[in-house]
Amino acid sequence: MKQLPTKKIFLVLTLFFMLISGLRIGWTFMHQMPQHPQAKKGHIDLSSWEFTDDQTITLNGEWEYFPNEFLDPTKNYNRLKSVYTTVPSSWPTLHHEDQENYGYGTYRLHVTLPNTDEETQYGLVFRRIINDADVFINGKHIDTFGNPSTSPGNTAGRNIPNTRKFQATDNELDLLVHVSNYEIPFYGGIISSVQIGTQTATIKERTLTNTLQLIVAIIFLLHAYMHA
Repeated sequence: MKQLPTKKIFLVLTLFFMLISGLRIGWTFMHQMPQHPQAKKGHIDLSSWEFTDDQTITLNGEWEYFPNEFLDPTKNYNRLKSVYTTVPSSWPTLHHEDQENYGYGTYRLHVTLPNTDEETQYGLVFRRIINDADVFINGKHIDTFGNPSTSPGNTAGRNIPNTRKFQATDNELDLLVHVSNYEIPFYGGIISSVQIGTQTATIKERTLTNTLQLIVAIIFLLHAYMHA
């Protein structure tokens, strides 16, 4: 294939980096979160928050964490020993020290939503959980990532972002996430923000993310083609 002149290559590279920088700035701008309540000691109060179809918010803050336990979501576990851990971050170093970040446990967050007369369709956006997870809301299983397990050898890690809708029949949610990791030694647990919003808002968030990632992939492919 005929090589492009040096000046033209320089121009293409300049435009390429300008476009990447523009996308990055646009991504940051469009993903700016408004000021909103943070989780404290395993509870986040969103009762005064006005949800719209154009914006999701995070459930960042202090979640309860039960190391080496997969809690039964249908039973009362308030008397079990837990610790508070920041989400998003790698999980607490409460597993066996010689196993680095391997192990399993349960995250829990109590969410208070606004009071409404109608049943509202909400959605949750999970970006990255290391490495397998089951998600429950008010005792009901709503999603699975991979194959969470209490022992190695049975897992099937799946870290791709996912959006899951649910219907809020009242304004109190008990969110449980079973997480296990036996594959990645550097970190584990819920390492990216969990987002909540109306079903429409979470679908828009997922669509925007996928679209921007596709644009970046196309740009890289064009760049590689022009320099082949």
